[in-house]
Amino acid sequence: MAHHIEKNISIGNILTILTIIVSVISFLVTWNKEIDTGRSAQANKIRVAAATTLVKLDRWKSVSFSLFELIRPDFFDTKQMLIENFNVTAARDHLWKALEVTRAALLRRANEDQVEMAYLELYAYHPEVRNLFIENLATAKDTEAQMFRELLIETQEVVLSQRKADDYTPLWTNLTKVSHEKRSEYQARIDSTFTRLFKMLDELITLNDEMILRRPNLVEMAKQS
Repeated sequence: MAHHIEKNISIGNILTILTIIVSVISFLVTWNKEIDTGRSAQANKIRVAAATTLVKLDRWKSVSFSLFELIRPDFFDTKQMLIENFNVTAARDHLWKALEVTRAALLRRANEDQVEMAYLELYAYHPEVRNLFIENLATAKDTEAQMFRELLIETQEVVLSQRKADDYTPLWTNLTKVSHEKRSEYQARIDSTFTRLFKMLDELITLNDEMILRRPNLVEMAKQS
């Protein structure tokens, strides 16, 4: 009888221990899943912050490049102005004013997009991104200003070289040619300015969770891009 009771107790103890083990294992599995979920969520926040920075910079580029499409009607108006009243100086002034107005509108759009703030979400995770971002954006803005000065000078040369007896078709063609060439030069310079920053952000977005959460140095990543 005593042996039977001890056997029952032993089996009961074993079942209790097994239940505890299963519960502990289940708890650890759930806990690990929660940890993994939390880590993935944190890594995804960093990815979103990097993507936000990338998208806003790309938006700035698109707005900036749109200048060359928006000024095409100004070339036509300048040609018409010369046909109706031949005065190359007045035509040049008219074109310059139109170009300035178009550029000012684009700069306002860029300001509304708040591109200067594009890095803020990423800054919370990678403070070193601030100087990298500001340096690249400042270079891009300087390049844009220089491009616009060159555009004014080169379009002026085209307009002032026009003669009253000339056919006015080349005026449109030459202004358009200047615009196309300037856009190609400008785009190449802007792409070169942002190449490392864009590649670094792309790489950060595609890193696995573990690598992202190690907080790699973005400045070093940019140098290696």
